[in-house]
Amino acid sequence: MLRGDLAMLIPEQVQLLMQPVLEGKCDLVLPIYPLKKFEALLNHSILAPLARALYGQRVRHPLAPDFSCSARMFQKLSESSSHSEGGLLWPATHAATSNYQVCQVNVNVQHATQTEGLELSTVLSSLAGATFAEMERYASYWQRVRNSQPTATAGNLTQVVSDGEPVDAKPLIDSFLLGSRNLQEVWGLVLPPVTLLELKKLTRCGPESFRMPDELWVRIIYDFALAYRLRTINRGHLMGALTPLYLGWVASYVLEMASRSPLAAEQRFEQLARAYEEGKPYLVSRWRWPDRFNP
Repeated sequence: MLRGDLAMLIPEQVQLLMQPVLEGKCDLVLPIYPLKKFEALLNHSILAPLARALYGQRVRHPLAPDFSCSARMFQKLSESSSHSEGGLLWPATHAATSNYQVCQVNVNVQHATQTEGLELSTVLSSLAGATFAEMERYASYWQRVRNSQPTATAGNLTQVVSDGEPVDAKPLIDSFLLGSRNLQEVWGLVLPPVTLLELKKLTRCGPESFRMPDELWVRIIYDFALAYRLRTINRGHLMGALTPLYLGWVASYVLEMASRSPLAAEQRFEQLARAYEEGKPYLVSRWRWPDRFNP
């Protein structure tokens, strides 16, 4: 399976993606794309670390547009697609819940991202919302998963990637502050008092000290996932309320990583992923007893 822009359609890269399946080593092979500090932040901040904590697989791109799979994995995906009612297809999730072997390969491919005309809240609703829907579907599975395991990875990432375009954190902080003024009532329906208090403290920070702790961000995502399941408010409005919080996380990350290397960014994402795993008992507790706010 290749993304429509066919950037992956290079014989050497396709061979990398196919070889583990042809050798019978894996049922699903996912790519690891070259890292840029300020790209794919939705994947790095929510999709990948959440999938790792839930399903126990350390997969860098759980919703990768390129992948190869075995015949039995293809059958599994075909069955899932026929019952998905137009939802997104999550190969890594289906592999994990079927106990199929997953591998990753480093590829030197960069897909062009087209964001013009797309509202962030719409993207969040589509991607994060689909993740939350998968959580509800497979809750009986991921509540039994205790720790993640490394995923076999092949290929050498030789392409040097620049830091990319710098990002101005001020508009991001301004959006977070605007949300904190206008969405307190909605946030109060979703987030426990201790989280609201920490967010209030964050609104008083100047740009030089604006940092959203990993533990706070993880609890926010877990509480929004629970609200999505319970339909605490309209799901579209819920994802809209998550948008300024996500922009606050992005601002914090941009300020922290502005002068650091892409390699340091990769290490930073690993730190965040561990925070998701360490915070999972909070999710399980709230999922099982949703009426009990943790003080």
